[in-house]
Amino acid sequence: MSGCSWGCEEGYCAGAGFVVTGQVSRRMLIRGAGPTLANLGVPGVLADPVLTLSAQSTGQVLRTNDNWGTGDEAAIIASAASAAGAFPFPAGSRDAAMIVMLPPGAYTVQLAGVGGGTGVGIVEVYDVDPCPTPPPGHPVPFGSRSRLRPGKGRGRVPARGGSGQGAPCSPRPIPPP
Repeated sequence: MSGCSWGCEEGYCAGAGFVVTGQVSRRMLIRGAGPTLANLGVPGVLADPVLTLSAQSTGQVLRTNDNWGTGDEAAIIASAASAAGAFPFPAGSRDAAMIVMLPPGAYTVQLAGVGGGTGVGIVEVYDVDPCPTPPPGHPVPFGSRSRLRPGKGRGRVPARGGSGQGAPCSPRPIPPP
């Protein structure tokens, strides 16, 4: 499991990379928090984040989300977030989230501001498959935080991350630096 933040040439993104290991697909909850962080006392939040999930092997975009609560999966996402121990997103918030079934492989999640918006955002990835049968080596949930500002960090890659394996049935985020 790894996470990093960088300044994108276009879109001014924060991002995270993660690996689904083992032999079977895993149900993953991926969240991009922005506006809800203000409720937690974080200043200068990203007002309207959008998430993009891509396969690292091909670069193919697998899924995007803007405004988590507007889709058919809002109740499933809220339930999975609660089960994972994540802080809740209020109904109608502009935070982004998706729940996806992913086969073993490496993935990238990018968080950007709609319309080039800037601010503080967090990318979170949780393995939310039910217990007690997670395969060995399932990914450790984590969070990554970056200040999103136009023109800052271009060409530089400040990275913060790690790797490891989680204990079965203990989905919890590692706090951002």
